[in-house]
Formats: sequence, C-alpha cells, structure tokens
Amino acid sequence: MDIWRLILLALIAFCLVGAGVLLFFRLPYSIQRIFYSPIRFRDTHKNPVPRIGGVLIIPIIIFLIGGLVLLGVLPMGISWQGIIFGAMIVLGYGVWDERKDLSWKVQLIIQICIGLILVISGITITGIMIPFGGIWALDTIMWRIGSLSIYPLSALVSVFWVVGLMNVVNWLDGLDGLASSIGVIAFITLTLLALTPFVGQYHIAVLGMILAGSYAGVLWFNWHPAKIFLGTTGSMFLGYMLAVLSLMSGGKVGTSALVFAFPILDACIVILRRLSARCSIFEADRRHLHYGLLDIGWSQKRVVWFLLSISALFGVCALLLGTVGKFIIFLAGGGVLLCMTMWIREYEKRFFESSLMCDTIKCNDNDKKQYETRV
Repeated sequence: MDIWRLILLALIAFCLVGAGVLLFFRLPYSIQRIFYSPIRFRDTHKNPVPRIGGVLIIPIIIFLIGGLVLLGVLPMGISWQGIIFGAMIVLGYGVWDERKDLSWKVQLIIQICIGLILVISGITITGIMIPFGGIWALDTIMWRIGSLSIYPLSALVSVFWVVGLMNVVNWLDGLDGLASSIGVIAFITLTLLALTPFVGQYHIAVLGMILAGSYAGVLWFNWHPAKIFLGTTGSMFLGYMLAVLSLMSGGKVGTSALVFAFPILDACIVILRRLSARCSIFEADRRHLHYGLLDIGWSQKRVVWFLLSISALFGVCALLLGTVGKFIIFLAGGGVLLCMTMWIREYEKRFFESSLMCDTIKCNDNDKKQYETRV
C-alpha cells in the first residue's frame, strides 16, 4: 500500500508541474518574456526558451512538504523549516542570476550560506564510510559557544557537499532533458534505497518521489526540442535537494556520489582541463563531455540517451553494491570518462584547427566568437 501511496504522490507532483507549465503558456507574452534569457555562446538552441522549470518546481515542493507534514505523512521532528528556507533562497538566487548573470564569487557566497542554513538546521553528515577503512567520524571535534555545539569538520564537509552538488548539476544542464532526466533517476534510486529494510526511511522515500514526479513533469516539456528549461533555479534546486536527501538519510554520500558519478567525474575532469589551460574553473565553456559528443556529430537525443543509460547503470550499482564495490565502480567510471574525453579531444584536434575543447585554447571572448563562427 505504501508503494501505491508513493506513486500517487509522484503523480500529483507531476500533474501540478505540468499544469503550471500549461498555465504559464496561457499568460500574456509581456509576462512570459520575463523568463526568457539571451542565448549564450555554449547554448545548443537557436531560439529563446523560457527558463521556468525551477520557478514552478520549488513552490510546488514547498506546498507539498507543508501539506504532507500537516497530514502526518512526513514527521514533524525534521528541520523542514531549514530545508524550505534554503529552497526559497535557491529560488530567489536563481531568478536573480537569470536576470543579472551573477559573478561566480557572488554565487559561491550564496551557495555557502545555503549550506550553512542546512548545517544550522541540524542536517549534516557525521561520518563517511571509507573503502577498506571503516568509518571516518566527522563529529570527533566539537566547539562549544555558549549553549551551541559546533562540529567544524562535519559542517565543513556538509557545506562542501551541498555547494559541490549544486554546481555539478548546474554544469550538467547543457542539453535538452539531460539534467532533469538524470535527476529523476537519482531521486528514484534514493527512494528505492530508503525503502529497503536495512535503511527503512519512509520520509526520505516520500520526499524522493515527489521530487522525481516534479522533475518528470518538467522533463515532459524539457525533452528535445525543449519548450522550457530548468534554468539556474531548477538545476541548483536539483543539486540542493539531492544533497539534502543524502544528508538526511544518514549520510548516503557514497550512494549519491555513485548515482551522480557521471556529472561529478565530468566536473572534475573539466576543472583539471580549465586549470591546465589557465582558465578560471568557474568560467563557462564547452569542455564538458556532452558538448564534446555533440561536436563530433552526435545528436542531442543520442547524447542524452547515452548518458542517461550510464546514469541508470550507476544507479543500479548503487543499490546492489557495498561501499567497496561502489568505490571500484566509481573509479572505473572515471577511467572510462577520461578515455572518452581524451578521444574527443584528439578527434577535434584532427578535424578543427582550434576548438574550445582543446586545452591550448584560453577562455576569452575571441575564442567564443571563433567557436560561434565555426558552428
């Protein structure tokens, strides 16, 4: 019966988001145009598309959480206020960034504040399972300020995890349906894990299913050719809630990391390539794997299906394997991804005189214009 209740909650979230999208397109264009953003050099679409995914999802999730807490489906003891407050900041920050294109420094400060809100609310990680080495306790060091107890190591790792996942997902959101579809897989995987007898956290399953339903509702309109985008708000909220779920479920960081192994590994490789090219690691470019696959001739749908299959495989491994197995699969995935990146780089060097994918090219406006001319 609980399974059917979870499916019903997902369907309700799916329908609410879908209804919100349909309602948006009935609004006067003078209101719709607020959510359209200029096309950037790295974008794959040629016509403006409204970035309203997150603007719709966040209020619906807040509404559903509040209603489920009042109905007793979700427990009262959890710091929902902190989660909701953080979600509201993500909403405001995302809309602000879409309008003003905030600098990376401002964004990083806001993201750290969001992570600290969760820490202050008591949503932290107290230990990490180390492959071949037991548990790394993060609550061994405590600072006491008056009646307040602070665990600095736990707080530092928790904030880093939240900020990291928010940026990883935001970087992933480069093709129609890519981030939203992988997000649905991640939330369903965490839901299934929460329902296992070993874990037994029904409230995590409830939250995971309404998130999966919400992002599936966006995916319906976000699939290529996309009618709407997640936008900064939707992608940042996806990473934020994935971090929240992993922290709430007793520090399922390893499971979440494996489910999102492709985006995390891709982000690590991109950072290394930006550093080797003497670029800022926060400078947007087309060094990501999904852009590289497009550049060698793959279609958007082919790229998304390929990466979606990889993420689904990682999700199955996350459910079936232990800590050591997850660690081995994660390393193997990193090796495969690195080989694919090197292959794409050699392909581009062979067929293009210069490319934003090549590490010899710096990140500047001239290179962006050169890429636009080539495309």
